[in-house]
Amino acid sequence: MKLNIAILIIILFAGASYGQNNDPEHWRARGDTARLDGDYHAAIQYYDMIYQNDSTDVEALNSLGNCYLFIDKPKESIYYFELALYLTPGEVQQYFYLAKAYSFSGQLNEAIEIYREINKIDDTYSEAWAGIGKMYYWKGKPKTASMYYGRALELDPGNETMINENQQIQDELKFGFSLNVGPVREVEETYEIDALISKVKLEKRINDHFHIDANTLVDYSSRAFTDNIGDTTRWFNTAWIKGSWIVEHHIISAHVGYSTSDNLFSAYGLNWRLNYSFGKLKVKNSITAGYDYFYYWNRVGRKSVSDVLSLSFGELTFTTSCTFGLIDSVMVDDIVSDTYGLSDNPYNAYALSLTYKILARPAINIGLSHSYLNFKYKSPLYYSPFDRKLTGALASVYYDYKKLYVYGRFSYNLGTEIYYDEDNNGNGNGSGNNNNNTQEVKMNVNNWSTNIEMGYNLNPIAISVGVSNFYNPFYQNITGFMAIKVLL
Repeated sequence: MKLNIAILIIILFAGASYGQNNDPEHWRARGDTARLDGDYHAAIQYYDMIYQNDSTDVEALNSLGNCYLFIDKPKESIYYFELALYLTPGEVQQYFYLAKAYSFSGQLNEAIEIYREINKIDDTYSEAWAGIGKMYYWKGKPKTASMYYGRALELDPGNETMINENQQIQDELKFGFSLNVGPVREVEETYEIDALISKVKLEKRINDHFHIDANTLVDYSSRAFTDNIGDTTRWFNTAWIKGSWIVEHHIISAHVGYSTSDNLFSAYGLNWRLNYSFGKLKVKNSITAGYDYFYYWNRVGRKSVSDVLSLSFGELTFTTSCTFGLIDSVMVDDIVSDTYGLSDNPYNAYALSLTYKILARPAINIGLSHSYLNFKYKSPLYYSPFDRKLTGALASVYYDYKKLYVYGRFSYNLGTEIYYDEDNNGNGNGSGNNNNNTQEVKMNVNNWSTNIEMGYNLNPIAISVGVSNFYNPFYQNITGFMAIKVLL
């Protein structure tokens, strides 16, 4: 008799447990608890049990959609929100859910169409108008975005979120005036240069597709040689104008500059930038071709073509660049033929870097880098190394708090470059240059650099200050700046 009672009790408890474990409300409660705790993967498992039991449970479908957004899987989120919308046609909130998922997946045009569907149902939803505006802003069309935010604020003029987002767009459409002033000190083996550089920029986003900026630079420098012979001062100025054509994934820019102090065109060129996202993979590429008057002390410029490619996947970023250039015809030394005279100087360079974001706030990145630079000839008028190779590590940190930001970067590189030393005994070796009695020698060019910057945004005024330093055994520079930008 006692045995039969025990069996009955076990059966009753088992039945109660089975009924509880198959109760959708039990699973929903467990899923809600997991979601509140931030355990979205566990929450998805509970909500999926409800869905498998009843594929028409809209609440479970919406919970699945939201959880997949939190774990950065917008495609799965779209799937469940679309199922929920199919089961509840005409339900406005379902459209909002789906539009949000489309925007998170980068499908901005699809998100815009969903917001338009909401307006067809009821055009008094300010969130739908603002949603369209935000998508156009993300598409790089601030002028169009401003129009939709204007309609949203007509319907809900006290919405602080919309006011702030609209202000950001309006700021982008205003005139921007920038002033940057700072000292520069350069130290080499035979001389030192102290300079004060001032830059002024006036810029304006004309419409969705066109941006223009005008710039001037004035540099006052003094160069002192170690033997006090040939000390001199130098005024240099240049001005340039740049126009950019902007579409969703591409920016094409052209610029031209002229120096009245040196009576020549100091810069001209074209640039094409593209930017695409494929889920977590982000692709950026920039191609530049043009002329740059880069060393005005000795009146030397260069023509060049360069390409910079950046691939980011999650917290990992790989960047590579290459450059082919031609320096103006000035005095050079041809080591191979042992001749000295006027000549163009071809050069090529490449660089690779891999960085990883180890912390999001503050944003801390660490990485490795490698670069190469080689000129055909040596020139006494500008830095022109042979076979320079640098390999090193870098770290950066960025932190912002309300209107304040702080940025710092440090890098250290181990490196060598080749120079040719004359063999006074006439026994050149190591370079194949026996005829002119020179030998190839590897020179240590290890270097380090630092950059520190901080700024404060007092909209419509932003102020920043910074200092940077570069050092190797043969060259050092220290640069400081104070910058002010005003939106007019």
